[in-house]
Amino acid sequence: MPPKGPSDKTASRSLTATQIAYRVKEAILVIYGMNQPDPDSLSGTQPMSSFDFNDFQWIELAGRLTGIVQAYRPGQRVAVRDVENMATVQDCIDLVNHLVTPKSGNA
Repeated sequence: MPPKGPSDKTASRSLTATQIAYRVKEAILVIYGMNQPDPDSLSGTQPMSSFDFNDFQWIELAGRLTGIVQAYRPGQRVAVRDVENMATVQDCIDLVNHLVTPKSGNA
């Protein structure tokens, strides 16, 4: 499988908010069943309830989001209950951003 976006191995320290949004949207659309998803077509305001995910799809989405996070912050993970509680696509993006972005001021 070819790498998506900038080289995943070299971009580990420079993930942008745009890249995070793209990957999160892509993960949502793949779980939804799209074979060739276009993340740019998915609005951040789209309600997560509109996807009508079943329990297995929520688990799979949490796993995919965890994969995005762990590529940049090993040890961090996305809990299924957190993803299930997201109201919009943007909430999922914000969750991943929060886990990927190092907290400043912590020593």
